[in-house]
Amino acid sequence: MKEVFLPAKAIVAHGEFIWIYQEQYNYLMHYDVTNKKLQIDIDISKEIGAGTYNKLLVVNGIIYMIPDLADCIISYKIQSGEINKINLPDCMSYTGTKMFCNAILINNKIYCVSCSNKFMVVFDGQTGKLDKLVDVAEMLQCHTIAGCFESVITHGNSIIGIIPNTNKIFVIDTASFTADIVEIGFAENVYTTIASDGTNVFLYEYASGVIYKYSYVDKRVLQKIQPKYKLKYRVCSFGDKILLDPINGGNLIVVDSEGELICELNTIYNISYRMDALCVGAVDESGKFYYNSLDNYLYLFDGKSMSKVDILKMDVSKEVQLNNRLFCSYLLRENRSVSLESFIHSV
Repeated sequence: MKEVFLPAKAIVAHGEFIWIYQEQYNYLMHYDVTNKKLQIDIDISKEIGAGTYNKLLVVNGIIYMIPDLADCIISYKIQSGEINKINLPDCMSYTGTKMFCNAILINNKIYCVSCSNKFMVVFDGQTGKLDKLVDVAEMLQCHTIAGCFESVITHGNSIIGIIPNTNKIFVIDTASFTADIVEIGFAENVYTTIASDGTNVFLYEYASGVIYKYSYVDKRVLQKIQPKYKLKYRVCSFGDKILLDPINGGNLIVVDSEGELICELNTIYNISYRMDALCVGAVDESGKFYYNSLDNYLYLFDGKSMSKVDILKMDVSKEVQLNNRLFCSYLLRENRSVSLESFIHSV
């Protein structure tokens, strides 16, 4: 046995636990905040087969795992431990490329947005059944939606996101499935991530490093916020707070809706990652915000300050380490769908 680090690719809070998807070893785990204990619930490679996932959502005690490189959605009933595969529509058949770049939960409906074709798949979170299939490319009047949903927020019944390499955002009304496209700022502005305080929209402009605070109601920029440090950030939101996560290492920063600094916390990682990688954070029932960055720590923001809760690590056998590490590398390199057992026998 060897102690290994288990950074999260996706997390969600439910009850007393923080539920975690770990990509390298392909585990669904939960972290007991009270007892500071990490436990594996599903070894996905063994229970389900090949695939990786990039988003966790909870509806009525059921965790939904949204596929990144996989051919199905996984549902896991927390109370009973029942695991089910939810097959995707025929037009969304897995071809070895990224399936969904994001998923959004509104009124118990799960909106899954494809990375590689033009459709949004809507599932009923209470039944796990397909609700509808929406041609988002036609709605947004563009040939491809690649990158459009990497960073999105919800605003009431609407989904708001960035049209890549432009100064435009789109707003999709999920009640009528109509879309509005809005230009913000100057034509040369390129926004990379988006956040919200529940009232206004915050857009991070990559070249200048400025955050544009925009009122969707008034249709105007209310404020330009210059972060304390001249670094490149991703932004995400929880309640009325905005988190700035530096993409090449530095301090995690929390600001209020006016851009005023609430707190900051130094991190130890120095590995850069894609600007459009999903932020890995979750708000629990008491309003506390948990966040995992690339240094393997689980962080907590309690409304006033941010602290390190624990480092995500566990004793794992050498055989499991080797098999899963080689398997994930093979899967990502070859863009193929194979079972872990088949892969182990082949090597």
